[in-house]
Amino acid sequence: MAQVAFERGEIVRAQHIAAAVLQAEPDNADASLVLGLCAFSRKDPASIPFLKHAVNAYPKRTSIRFHYAIALRYHGYLSQAADELTVCVKQDYKYPKALNMLGVVLHQLRRTTEAEQTLARALAITPNDPQVLCNLGAVWSVLGDKVKSLEFYEQSRQLNPQNAINISNLLLTYNYCDHVPAQEVFARHVAYMDALYPQNTQAENAADARQGTADGQQPCRIGFVSPDFRAHSVAFFLQSYLEVFDRSRYQLFMYYNNTFEDEVTQWIRGKASEFRTIHDLTTEQATTLIKNDHIDILIDLAGHTHKNRLDIFARRAAPVQVSWLGYPNTTGLRTVDFRIVDDITDPPGAADALNTETLIRLPRGFLCYAGDAEQLYQHALPSQTQPLFTFASFNNSEKITDRAIECWVEILARTQNTRLLLKSYNFNDQGIRARYLKRFQAAGVELARVELLEAIEGNHLRAYDRVDLALDTFPYNGTTTTCEALWMGVPTLCIEGQVHAARVGASLLHRVGLDDFIARSEQDYIERAVAFAESSEKRSHLAALRSAMRQRLQASDLCNKAQFATELERAFQKMLALASHK
Repeated sequence: MAQVAFERGEIVRAQHIAAAVLQAEPDNADASLVLGLCAFSRKDPASIPFLKHAVNAYPKRTSIRFHYAIALRYHGYLSQAADELTVCVKQDYKYPKALNMLGVVLHQLRRTTEAEQTLARALAITPNDPQVLCNLGAVWSVLGDKVKSLEFYEQSRQLNPQNAINISNLLLTYNYCDHVPAQEVFARHVAYMDALYPQNTQAENAADARQGTADGQQPCRIGFVSPDFRAHSVAFFLQSYLEVFDRSRYQLFMYYNNTFEDEVTQWIRGKASEFRTIHDLTTEQATTLIKNDHIDILIDLAGHTHKNRLDIFARRAAPVQVSWLGYPNTTGLRTVDFRIVDDITDPPGAADALNTETLIRLPRGFLCYAGDAEQLYQHALPSQTQPLFTFASFNNSEKITDRAIECWVEILARTQNTRLLLKSYNFNDQGIRARYLKRFQAAGVELARVELLEAIEGNHLRAYDRVDLALDTFPYNGTTTTCEALWMGVPTLCIEGQVHAARVGASLLHRVGLDDFIARSEQDYIERAVAFAESSEKRSHLAALRSAMRQRLQASDLCNKAQFATELERAFQKMLALASHK
């Protein structure tokens, strides 16, 4: 009876029946199964022991083991989930749901090569499964083939144009690509979001904010929506503002779309007027919550990155809605009114035409960095004490394009006693390591001159003690990576590109007075890199910069928290004023 009630959706009744049975018969595995399923329907971790009991009682029933694995994955037990799913596919090698989920979990565990092989097996069984295709798109992006990644995402979109996760993954991947024109990327952002949220084609203008907020008569309520209120780049940049914001004029509401919490989460919680977890709320529930909080300005910090809540913004949860910090492009969502940038990342004119949002340019940079003052670094240039000059890029390997590798290959070919040091958590996967090394080897580079570092536990920043000059990726520049390199005394050589993602490096370097590290083209990038490695005068310049870099950074616009907070809050008032006149 309990199983029948559960299948009918009568969760409470099913739970009562199963609990009564289990009280009378503590070893009843069927009752444990129903209780486990009921608990998981509420995302309750109590589901795990109940489902484990059922698996132990029925070890050959693959469907029960699958449910157990799903619960393990949801609550963060990824290795155990992978073990159980592996048993599932051994018991039934043509179980596509188990194969698909095993591929997802292996990808989460950064066993990406295995994930691709597993998902390929799933696709062979169900070639038109949009979820499998979406997951293969994610895997191939990490494996370094953006063309194949986009093909899988696009196939998934055509089969299911309403899958918001796939659409965001697809749009995010365009930022890594150097073969798709900016205008086409913009057009796809708009078209796909219009199709996903048709109401946005007739989206209302920004509504009036609460009376009195625009003129400062009452505190303005700012809401931030993010899955990254944790040890994450977005949170680190946000912290600079949270430390110094004007509490007399602003109340901050945090809407957290994640389950994981750490010390950073607790710190942010302490700075907020309200901290609300929304990961388990539907679009309607989250929108109602935010409206009931009477938020004046709602700021999205995720864009099309993982676990975003653009669905809330599509419902116009607040009168003024803004995109900032977490995504290097337009959202394409017509109900997002403004986007916070600066005049270097998004020069007036051309950039405005590539955004559905009205661009609000902060005068001294769109973000503020706060490094750890206790972090030690090597003040001497490494090549002064050893024979090798070390170039490095510690950006996510997904940002490494074929064109970037071609430039790095030419730099190595034209310099002597140089090496290239790359660090990315993706290099933990031996298959990915082999793929990247093969790309250099195919270009004629001796593999002894290229070193791949895996994710470093503990103080990973000390890896910069080995680096003379950092090389930025393009067209998707580093942000946190460039700031960290500067904090550790290492300037980053970048190319000033055509769109926001390709101009962040130029913005950061300009703020600290390092314009001579901003190249205007790929050839200029190569020439500057070669000169820094080969010219004794240029090396002396690097040495002088390194010894005083920390002080330079701390005195710059990039690290001026009070100045940044003032400019950001002026932008808030400007947005309220503009919205009130629409």
